[in-house]
Amino acid sequence: MQILWARSVILAFAGTSAIALAGAAILGVGQGSEADVAPYLLARYFGRKHFSVLYGLTWTAYAVGGGIGPVVVGRLYDRAGSCEPRLIVGLAMVAFAAAAVSLLLRSDRKDVATNFEDIHASVVAFQEE
Repeated sequence: MQILWARSVILAFAGTSAIALAGAAILGVGQGSEADVAPYLLARYFGRKHFSVLYGLTWTAYAVGGGIGPVVVGRLYDRAGSCEPRLIVGLAMVAFAAAAVSLLLRSDRKDVATNFEDIHASVVAFQEE
């Protein structure tokens, strides 16, 4: 999450072309990693039973956001003459949404410990036979 803020702040307040290009490069690396992380998190938190539907909805949301986002930001820029205030509000909304999702999703730490104990018990029972 802190990296998202850093990338966005670099782009929002870039004073030179070199800084803007560095910010864009960092943003590109972060965006590229989302394609790997999203399926992992979907499978981990929601299981694999409905994975294909959830993965399709995830990419649909990316496509809709990628299509509508530039139009909305362009309109806001035309109305206000600057993107900075709205960019900060947008970043705050993203941070709030990420924190809310993180708090609402279940934690598997207890399940992992229980599964480890079950596996250990199975191995001990197998060795005793």
